[in-house]
Amino acid sequence: MELTFRYVLLSLDVCMEPYTTSLTYKTGTSPVSIAVGSFTNTKHLDIIVANQGDDDIIVLLGKGNGMLQAGVMYGTGPLPRVMVSADFNNDKRPDLAVSNSGANTLSVLFGNSNGTFQSSMNLRVGYQPLGLASDDFNGDSNMDLVVTNSGENTISLMLGNGDGSFNIQSTYATGRTPFAIVSGDFNNDNKTDVVVAHLQDNTMRTFLGDGNGLFTDQNQYETGLSPFALTSCDLNNDNRLDVIVVNSGDNTISVFLGSLNGTFQTRKSFGVGGSPEWATAGDFNNDGKMDIAVINFLESTVSILLGNGDGTLQARMDYGTGPNPMSLVSSDFNKDRNLDLVTANNEGTIISVLLGFGNGSFQTQVTYASGIGPISIAVNDYNNDSQTDLAVANYYEDTIKVFFGKPDGTFETEAQYGAGSSPSSVILGDFSNNNILDVIIANLNDDTISLLRGNGNGTFQNQIKYSTGTHPSCVISGDFNNDQSMDVVVSNYADNTISLLLGNGNSTFQTQKNYTVGISPTFMISSDLNTDGKLDVIVINSGEDTFSVLLNNGNGIFQTTTKYATGKIPYSVTSGDFNNDKILDLIVADSGENTISVFFGNPDGTFQTRKSYAVGSGPASIVSGDFNNDNKMDIAVTNFLEDTVSILLGTGNGTFYTEIKYLTGTNPSYIASADFNDDGRPDLAVANKYSNDLTILLNKCK
Repeated sequence: MELTFRYVLLSLDVCMEPYTTSLTYKTGTSPVSIAVGSFTNTKHLDIIVANQGDDDIIVLLGKGNGMLQAGVMYGTGPLPRVMVSADFNNDKRPDLAVSNSGANTLSVLFGNSNGTFQSSMNLRVGYQPLGLASDDFNGDSNMDLVVTNSGENTISLMLGNGDGSFNIQSTYATGRTPFAIVSGDFNNDNKTDVVVAHLQDNTMRTFLGDGNGLFTDQNQYETGLSPFALTSCDLNNDNRLDVIVVNSGDNTISVFLGSLNGTFQTRKSFGVGGSPEWATAGDFNNDGKMDIAVINFLESTVSILLGNGDGTLQARMDYGTGPNPMSLVSSDFNKDRNLDLVTANNEGTIISVLLGFGNGSFQTQVTYASGIGPISIAVNDYNNDSQTDLAVANYYEDTIKVFFGKPDGTFETEAQYGAGSSPSSVILGDFSNNNILDVIIANLNDDTISLLRGNGNGTFQNQIKYSTGTHPSCVISGDFNNDQSMDVVVSNYADNTISLLLGNGNSTFQTQKNYTVGISPTFMISSDLNTDGKLDVIVINSGEDTFSVLLNNGNGIFQTTTKYATGKIPYSVTSGDFNNDKILDLIVADSGENTISVFFGNPDGTFQTRKSYAVGSGPASIVSGDFNNDNKMDIAVTNFLEDTVSILLGTGNGTFYTEIKYLTGTNPSYIASADFNDDGRPDLAVANKYSNDLTILLNKCK
């Protein structure tokens, strides 16, 4: 299947990044290291990621606003680990060097200044190279390389000739398993030195440079357990470089304050998150004092420790990243003069961009604990306080939970109610004609729907059950027979039918009427597709890669089903006028091929052939709205298999810009949109099925 992509010129006053949370971008498999630089003539900062699972790097060119373009891959050696960027051939273009731990080599890729690179040149080093640093170690103004050989307990120094070639390595013995290295002038003699961390010895050692490309082995210092990474900066404002060691084995960082002669004071330890693996230094709150950012592999977070200017650090603040972050860099990616962060997330194929506010805090997601296996969300004001609330169906504990909204977009402690077995879908409506909202739940494993009558104060009565077909997967409501009473339609996954239950207006329903649709109906919506004032039904048939349209006669009877081919394993659908022709269109999330399919509508309720756009892995739930306030319909879709939500901003002619991704919890299964903080902007709520929580993304577009 051919994918359709459209690119148009952007207006500078259009908001292209709607939500305040970390952005994610597709990489290769198991990204482990990041390099930052301006690799084109645009002066925008770009990002390069080493993908250990694919033996390559990916180049993501920056747009100057904190966003990145799609990547281009380049091969490295086996198991690339650490990457640095410098101009190795003196052509005023940044190049790359990568340590290949599976081949005992370094790969050097020369830059072409347009964001592309030449084929890699490999340099033989020691056994299992890991840590890598670049600097001028012999004072000839050419960039050199030094690498830790973790499998043979040495470091290799390779002096550059200025034309991209390097002299044969000289080696120096280290402690056991040299894992990380950092360079700098640690004894203030204007000559470049290095510090090496030894994973097995729980030590670090200094090697002082003589300015001619030779090192002298100096002092050794005890660190915390399993020192995994190093960084350096002046933490106490004495114009001497200090060293920060990341101790993966005891969840700390060690601060070693430097002295004039290249020695260090006794270490001071500060707690961080679980299994820290990388750190970077910077002034994240613009107070003139250096701060530290540390990624925590096991917690999937980054810890920010603000500096006091005297070598001590404040208690950490944590922000969510992608799964299992393994590398971290900081720079100003959106040109707002505030430092931002980028993490390479080893579990999966994404990096995370956390834009800084300049006060030591970063954009990140807001989450709320739900029940076990949240799978569906209904949005409305349940307690009549003019604030938007949430009801969540929890698949694995047979409950719904209600979250009451507050004016600032946060939510109060939830109330919980029993449902049937494996609730799969939840909706709300006034089924008793008393101007009070009720809740209806589809119960997948006991072939019923549950009605919970509302009390008008945010609480609900005990459930009343009604029979449906086999394995009801989705429920929707509307007045399908124009009698001013709300009705219900249920999709029956195992029967390949939908059931219509006409409402009596008193919270009771008539006997169901069944209509045959496609194989394995999973999701439905209702819309007036042919502008005759009657609600029609669209059903997603995931077992046969189609959707069914049932046009309504207006008397509670639907016409014969019409089917349309979708992509592989369609999962959900949304409607809207995406090309501004005043006719409703449909967009389907195709979970089996990682696309969305756009179907333009005709005035008679029929649809044209689909056009497809790439999204993330396993698109599941989809919603439409004007997310950037430009009067054009946009799309948000959850990517179940990569824990993100993709935003595709519309151009107004039925095409879409390339997706922007935001992090969610684990396996986002459902998405809903509403204005949660009363600022007139559509926000997003995501149910994360396997982290048992909700992610709230607040809209920041003006």
